[in-house]
Amino acid sequence: MTKLVNVIDAWVRILGENRLALIVLAVYLGVIFTLRVALFPGASEDDAEQLYYAQSWAWGYKANQPPLYTWMVMALQSFFGVQAASVVAIKYSALGAMYVFYYLAALRMLSDRRTALVATLTVLGFYYIAWDMAVNYSNTALLAAAIAGSLWAFMRIHERPTIARYAVFGLFVAAGLLAKFNYALFVLPLLMSALFAPGHRDCMVSWKIFATVFVAVALAGPYYFWFFGSADGLASANVNSLPTDATSTYLADITKGLWGVFRGGVSILMPGFIIAAAILWPARSLAGQAPRQLGAHDNRRLLGAYIICVIVALILGVGVSRVSAIQAHWMIVLLPVPIFAATWLDPARISAGRFRAFVGVFTVLALCVPLGLAVRAGVAPETCKKCNFFFPHSALSRQIEAAGFQRGTIIAMDYPNILSGNLRRYFPDSRVVSGRFLPYLAPTKIPPGKCLIIWNATRGKDLMDSSRLWQLAKRHLRLAPPLSYRLNTAEARIHGSAARTKKLGFVILENNLGDCR
Repeated sequence: MTKLVNVIDAWVRILGENRLALIVLAVYLGVIFTLRVALFPGASEDDAEQLYYAQSWAWGYKANQPPLYTWMVMALQSFFGVQAASVVAIKYSALGAMYVFYYLAALRMLSDRRTALVATLTVLGFYYIAWDMAVNYSNTALLAAAIAGSLWAFMRIHERPTIARYAVFGLFVAAGLLAKFNYALFVLPLLMSALFAPGHRDCMVSWKIFATVFVAVALAGPYYFWFFGSADGLASANVNSLPTDATSTYLADITKGLWGVFRGGVSILMPGFIIAAAILWPARSLAGQAPRQLGAHDNRRLLGAYIICVIVALILGVGVSRVSAIQAHWMIVLLPVPIFAATWLDPARISAGRFRAFVGVFTVLALCVPLGLAVRAGVAPETCKKCNFFFPHSALSRQIEAAGFQRGTIIAMDYPNILSGNLRRYFPDSRVVSGRFLPYLAPTKIPPGKCLIIWNATRGKDLMDSSRLWQLAKRHLRLAPPLSYRLNTAEARIHGSAARTKKLGFVILENNLGDCR
């Protein structure tokens, strides 16, 4: 037992040193990144979507997502080529930035290293961040980094309100607005809540705030000018894609939506928040006791007002839009909650043993992520349904190439798997078109090549008997169905499976047929 205590104490000292903690974080994320790329050769739906969109530079790609993540993928592709690893690297870099900025923001708000570490490790215990975001999401990881960075930059203004610091805050605001639209649900309540905190109010009513506005508008404004004015922007958004039930009553939609807000708000904080509360509850400030952390009272008011503003905005949003299916990861705007909770801790009442237990438990939670990746890679190939992570794209692509397709235009039926983005990795000189991600269409490659029409043939009947693929080709590529064609198939074993396979059906058409070339 003594040896375990000594090990945890040494670990606590390492985490207390900023440089050593950064090295630990880099190694930790590096290990997870390596496992994610090595053990999961297929791309998640979000990652495959990014690979599909990153075929050309554009103001926007998808009506309900800003373009920053895709722009970053495009930039990396120019150096490293079309790789799934580039998409994943951006995600893990964003997660690393989120943890660093979150700790720095917490340190400024709490003025105590131990409580700042408590708040940051609590976030590491959030399932939707530590696990789900590391495996699946892309834009949301960028949003989390922008929120943490904005909070840090906002607190630096409070320390010393220089024009340069206002400008840095504007930089993070622009990044957030270009990362995900619901960043507005963070920054607007934050600015509004500052009016209720005397220590922050003066910073918000200063003329220097125009430096923030100028930088944010200069960087994010051109995209939003395009988005609101272009036929491919807001005008192309499908309002029917909102998660509502047209046959339901208004009261039923509101009830379901508000329940979704509550459930999502609780889910995004679990299990880290409840574990932290269970361990540190005895260390809470006594009733009527002022916070001992310097400035914590004012920051408590700021974050308390922020949480109230977010909740009110969510309730109003549900009432106006009738959105009834709230996704838990949408509630990432509640990321500041652990810092708010930490303002109620009394550092003097956090005993060495209790802090040691807290760090030990959350270290074990963190280690569950690489362990979980290894276990999933060993078990999932035999039980998965879509099998996105283990889909044998490499082996299937070699068979397609052997059948006669090397480059040209690929028309992919992206159901149930996103073939388009994944196939780009193996046919980087080809243009890929997907009916799932219209209205975006990549420009034609020069010189032209053949036309490949491909679909998942593992499930259901031959999709070439359906008119959907030909309607897509005719409408967008001026390609009429040929009188005759050769039906091909490719089949390969799922990565990590002993016997399970995936099968693709495809047709290769010769050069110069419409715009499919």
